[in-house]
Amino acid sequence: FKEAFCPFLLQAEDAGVTIAIEPFVQHVVHDIASVERLFNEFDSPALKLVMDPSNYFTRQSVGEMDLRLNQLFQRLGSRTIVPHAKDVLMLDAQDGSPTAGNGPPEAGLVHPAAGKGCMNYPLYLELLHKTKPDSRLLLEHLVESDIDRAREHVLHAWPDSDPDRPQSIIKGRL
Repeated sequence: FKEAFCPFLLQAEDAGVTIAIEPFVQHVVHDIASVERLFNEFDSPALKLVMDPSNYFTRQSVGEMDLRLNQLFQRLGSRTIVPHAKDVLMLDAQDGSPTAGNGPPEAGLVHPAAGKGCMNYPLYLELLHKTKPDSRLLLEHLVESDIDRAREHVLHAWPDSDPDRPQSIIKGRL
């Protein structure tokens, strides 16, 4: 991997291009430690992070939302180039209904649009604002009819101290 990725990063640096990685629990780069290893091994100004906290949660860690969000921003927040907003929700394995806390191992984890799960948006957005106050947030996992609801959910949780609060949401759809 290193032999293939180093020339790629050097070309990106020479061209003034940014390469943004988006970790996910089922990928090779899947948790805070693996992201830190990647950034330590490839110390390049061209390498940045897509901050998508819901991608880091597992059935076992969803009940530790605040602790995990704080760790994520403390260790990786400065690497952020683009923050994403979607949610995380645990579903009961028997009937598919939402469950709280750590849930049984057979419970499923899904990533619905912002406001349809258990993501602590006030804390996420506070940490984002402290770390990257000029960030623009990208809403994802939306259908067109849900854009306004998700946008309002995020705006309601956005820190009052951000003077650009109403403009800090990019409206869009997948």
